[in-house]
Amino acid sequence: RHSFVGNQPCWLCGAKPLASCSMSRPIRRSVSGPVGVLQSFGGHDDWVSAVCWRLNAVVSAGCDGLVRTMKDPLDLAQAKATTVASLDGEQILTLDVSPDWALLCIGTSAGTITLLDAESGRPACESVEVPTLVRCLRVDPKGQYLAAAVGKDVLLWTFVPVLQAHSQPLQGHAEAVNSVGWSPDGKTIASGGDDCSVKLWNVSSMACTHTLKHHTDAVAVVVWDPAAKFLASASRDMTVAVLGAGDLTLLHRLTGYSDWVTALAFTPSGNVLATGAFQNDCSIKLWEMEKGELLSDQDGHDGGVVSLAWDSTGRVLASGSCDSSVKLWLIDSFEPQQPTLHEDSIRAVAWSSNGDRLASGGDDNIIRVWEGTTGKLLQSITTHSDWITALCFCPLDAQALASASGDHTVCVHSVSTGQLLWKVVHDDWVQSVAWSHDSTRLASATFENDRHVRVFDAETGQLLLLFEAHTDRINCVAWSVGDEYLATASDDRALSMWEATAGTLVKTFSGEWTSRVVCCAWSQHKGTLLLAAAVGSMVYVFDVSDDGSKKCLRTLGGHADNVLCVAFAPDGAQSLLSTSADRTVRVYNLTDARAQPTGFQLDSAVHWAAWHREQGVSLGCASGRLVQLGIVSAGPTGKKPLKWQKSFRWDKNGTGVSAGGGKGGGKGGAGGGKSSRPLTAVGEEPRRSNSGVCSLL
Repeated sequence: RHSFVGNQPCWLCGAKPLASCSMSRPIRRSVSGPVGVLQSFGGHDDWVSAVCWRLNAVVSAGCDGLVRTMKDPLDLAQAKATTVASLDGEQILTLDVSPDWALLCIGTSAGTITLLDAESGRPACESVEVPTLVRCLRVDPKGQYLAAAVGKDVLLWTFVPVLQAHSQPLQGHAEAVNSVGWSPDGKTIASGGDDCSVKLWNVSSMACTHTLKHHTDAVAVVVWDPAAKFLASASRDMTVAVLGAGDLTLLHRLTGYSDWVTALAFTPSGNVLATGAFQNDCSIKLWEMEKGELLSDQDGHDGGVVSLAWDSTGRVLASGSCDSSVKLWLIDSFEPQQPTLHEDSIRAVAWSSNGDRLASGGDDNIIRVWEGTTGKLLQSITTHSDWITALCFCPLDAQALASASGDHTVCVHSVSTGQLLWKVVHDDWVQSVAWSHDSTRLASATFENDRHVRVFDAETGQLLLLFEAHTDRINCVAWSVGDEYLATASDDRALSMWEATAGTLVKTFSGEWTSRVVCCAWSQHKGTLLLAAAVGSMVYVFDVSDDGSKKCLRTLGGHADNVLCVAFAPDGAQSLLSTSADRTVRVYNLTDARAQPTGFQLDSAVHWAAWHREQGVSLGCASGRLVQLGIVSAGPTGKKPLKWQKSFRWDKNGTGVSAGGGKGGGKGGAGGGKSSRPLTAVGEEPRRSNSGVCSLL
């Protein structure tokens, strides 16, 4: 199923933000975070159980008993990992570095705690043996104490010049302790265990001051943020609890994992939390802490992510995994990504005309209505019994929402209450739905077992018009600018124009087409009514004015693969944009037949695009499972070359705010330069882009 067929992404009236949908389930308004693996290195033969930073080096330890370090890891040409120490026959489970960078502290499955000279890898003092395996150890911020999770207890040592027991064990957990963490001031220890609790211990009195119960399964990791604002715990219940470090109130519960959350790491500022998950998930997620919003979700490893660590700048994240690798991620910038509660692929989104509401629907049969600026969920509508194929707000006041579904129905709901206003049943899947510009009528188009176009009274749902339009499924139905006509595009390789009141056929455009018609679009300029269609790798433009002969004015080529979308510019009939599976965007000057199209090429098929009334072309391109967006500059008549201008986000008032430009950010970077290349002349072999796709709006 192709989500771009008959379901064009929807722009706000006045060219405000664009919402996009993906079969990977999220609705994405903006995204950034890791732009790719900056560096990856192996050398371990088993799980990489721990990673940490030491000055400008990454140190890793694994269940193979090796401690390895990579100096200058950001120097991609010179960086090389070397083995610092090898503990034959022992599995290293945990690793930390002293605040002065001089010592590496190691805990093993054999119950051994060892201090190593960080430069030479030689033992710095005699090892300490404990009764059972060391699950976690951490050095306090001042470098005076070492805390370790051993069995059901938390053990403390002073380690200058040698490890010496500091006090009696901190006892209170009913089951094994999995993690310990120091508060930034060094006065409190947090511990999390298999008894589903997090305990806080006063270092001076050695007393438990708080027992926190925010999980329903074992607590795997507990960590404070360096700025002393948050305390986070991760659990086998597949959630992360984030508490305020002062009053210990629950601020956020982070969800969306499919296995244990096994790693946590705050940036130095404490504003962003990175999380890693175990084998059935393997994701690295970044969360913004002020609102608990998801920033990025990356699949970076072939095994569970068991350790994470940020560098001192908060721009490079190191991850250690069960796949025996260590990877470095370069973080470009942080922009919020709105998660959804959909449980399956999203197939349709729609903006209200004023931008106050965003609707989404998909394979979970649910329509959800969101507040357009904050992403707050307002309504969950469960009327349909099959997947949602199309959504459309009433253009007049956005108080009604029309939906089409695989359950053979079109429904209209109240946006404010979610109440069903009316429903009509068709004889097959409803593929497309479109509201007339004056908001009085609603048109629908259906799949191959029906192949009819229906027009309804938008207020009552009364059927006004029914006619069989094609001999195969209808991909798109669209109203003309003045609502006098309907156009339909079909798999039967025909584009048809219909009188919208009587349903009489005005004209069928097909010629000798050998490909299906995917999309159609209308335009009107100085009395000339134009209709464009995407057919195979070509775009056809017809003059359909009342005094015209309904003839083909232009045949526009240059694409090397199927055209997926066509859109007329806001200036009327002067220029036309097309996007294609050949990864190109082209703009044709319709007033000068000799003019060559301008455009550029991206790294993936461009499924659709829309004109921005003030800033040129707002385009969307599909990359993997994501739809990504940006702004390019172009003259309204297509005479100026298209160039990648900038990517931008929208503030709460709908105003464009620049978030990148110039040369961009390299692979997957935000903005121009290497993100795209201008097209060669028509007929020449298009040049591949040498880097990633555009950033998401």
